[in-house]
Amino acid sequence: MPRIQKIEKVNNPKGTLINLFKNLDKWRYLLVLSIILSLLAAIFSTIAPNRLAHVTDVISLGIKPRVENIEVISKEIIKHSNIPVLENNNYDSNMNYLDIYKNMSDDEKKSLFNDFEYDDVLITKTDQIKFLDILCNMDMNSSSEESLKLLDKLPKSIKSFIEPKMDIDSLKTKSIILAVIYLLNSLFGYIQGVIMAYVGIGYSKRLRQNISKKINKLPLRYFDSHETGDLLSRVTNDVDTIGINMSNTITSLVTNVTLFLGSIVMMFVTNYIMALTAIFASIIGFIFSFFLFKKSQIYFVQRQKELGSLNGHIEEIYSGHNVVKAYNGEASALKEFDEINNRLYDCNRKSQFLSGIMQPIMIFIGNLGYVAVCIVGALLVMNDKITFGIIVAFMVYVRLFTSPLSRIAQAMTTMQSILAAAERVFEFTSEEELTDESIIKGKINKKDVKGNVEFKNVSFKYPDADEYVIRDISFIANKGETVAFIGSTGSGKSTLINLIPRFYDATEGEVLVDGVNVKNYDLTALMNK
Repeated sequence: MPRIQKIEKVNNPKGTLINLFKNLDKWRYLLVLSIILSLLAAIFSTIAPNRLAHVTDVISLGIKPRVENIEVISKEIIKHSNIPVLENNNYDSNMNYLDIYKNMSDDEKKSLFNDFEYDDVLITKTDQIKFLDILCNMDMNSSSEESLKLLDKLPKSIKSFIEPKMDIDSLKTKSIILAVIYLLNSLFGYIQGVIMAYVGIGYSKRLRQNISKKINKLPLRYFDSHETGDLLSRVTNDVDTIGINMSNTITSLVTNVTLFLGSIVMMFVTNYIMALTAIFASIIGFIFSFFLFKKSQIYFVQRQKELGSLNGHIEEIYSGHNVVKAYNGEASALKEFDEINNRLYDCNRKSQFLSGIMQPIMIFIGNLGYVAVCIVGALLVMNDKITFGIIVAFMVYVRLFTSPLSRIAQAMTTMQSILAAAERVFEFTSEEELTDESIIKGKINKKDVKGNVEFKNVSFKYPDADEYVIRDISFIANKGETVAFIGSTGSGKSTLINLIPRFYDATEGEVLVDGVNVKNYDLTALMNK
């Protein structure tokens, strides 16, 4: 299989990008609006996990027993009791009053406690004694299932302060805020998608119209020096590449860059230890994806070029099929086709492989980030450094942090294809046109045409050519005469005829029709009449 000898990049990516934006015309403002909406959608996406952590914390706290109130209630009981330890005010140190309580008889216990109200709830002496009895049998440093079962045996008056209690008002408020954030994110994303689809389709239509108008203004020498298939490729493949990809790539690039940077900021705002953990676990993916992007972009550019060459070759061979058959050129045509086709296959294979491998790698890096966040987060929760909601938030942030990397790389790769296609389109639309002949007053009136043609010392060479095709030719062909030109292929017979309707202008000398230089006639009238 032939290998690509030279990989061509976009010659002027900055200039092409500026030209692309300038030619957007009325769609320019819609593009800006779409970018703003993408930016807002991305910002809401980075804020949402932080709000999700708050909702998760409310739920997790609402389903856990409020064991911290055990000590609060026990202090209240001791305050309202006659336990001697109160005299030293040290009942709150390691709850040593329980040691005193354990050694008391049942009668002594009843004499030491009194009924009292706490937070509008009556706690009787019987409930107090039962509560302290349970505390004596419970390991305060354990959260085992046995300890939780003992909590279920608490008196109803005391259990109301310790059993799980959901903060419904707080949960409702935080859930509504989170729902609004996700709703706005989806709404902005949908609107910008519709706008960009409209921009891409409309811009493609405009480019085709510009190319159609441009074709009618180009001199014949352009078509002599360019393959028809390559021109068709610019009208079809290149324009489609711009229209289809532009509707997704630009906003995707803005969205994912914002997600990437925003997630970093919000991770550090939420918890810097977890943020460093997520970044460190994902940094390998960043380096590898950047390497893949640099390698794949050159093959996407080369693919567009080879696609144009293939279309040009196919059009040329099939339009001249009889000539190819007559001169036994099938083998040569097939050989050239195979060479171009293999180069195109090589570009497609390498570009698709390098861009396609990014997604599996980023999935692995994302999973590695999940594992790191879970392990470090669990350790921090055990040491009361963070809440469970922060772990949930970072599970989302890891995805927001790693996914944009591959998408940014893919968007940049696609952007290279867009710029390569745009450069070919703009190269065509900026070609030199036929001379503006609006100032020429000469017209050919069909009734006045006699048909006398004269060449005076005419010499001609094609643009950018060093040698003359015709040199110092003079002759007269009068009306009604038959004049034949005889010569070998390439001697200039067709060129002589092309000088009369001014498909080309003579380099030297004059071409006269009825005694008037053809340069002094309106070109359209000269060709039509």
